[in-house]
Amino acid sequence: MKKEFLTLCLLIALAGCIPTEEQVLNLGNDVENLMTKIDEQQEQLVSGFDQVKADVIMVNNAIKAAETLPEKAAAGIEASRPFNPYADEMAAVLGLTTAIGGLFWKKSTTDTKKALAKYQAHKAGIERATIEMNAVDQARVYDEIRTARAANRV
Repeated sequence: MKKEFLTLCLLIALAGCIPTEEQVLNLGNDVENLMTKIDEQQEQLVSGFDQVKADVIMVNNAIKAAETLPEKAAAGIEASRPFNPYADEMAAVLGLTTAIGGLFWKKSTTDTKKALAKYQAHKAGIERATIEMNAVDQARVYDEIRTARAANRV
């Protein structure tokens, strides 16, 4: 009797775990719906990857076509404008950086040109003066120049 009671309890407990035919069909339909959604998501991902790949190629080609570093940066920003929400800010920062850099470069170039012009004038003056000097004085002047250049490492 004890065995029969335990068997009956076990059958009652397990009866709820055995799926009905309707539950099996519903599960099959749910799995099919899930697979359809997975396929749709996969297609969206692949489409997204293809678009990103096309965008990267477009930006890379724009950068490669430009010559100088600032032009390359500007070309990359412009090429990324359709999908880059920060393109305007990046262009503004690049413009500001280029303007500030241009001021420093212009000053540096101006200083270099002045120094070169000063050197050329000095050199021309020395050459005119040495024409009138005798050989001993000329040799002494060039020795002094060599010494000064060595001291200044030029």
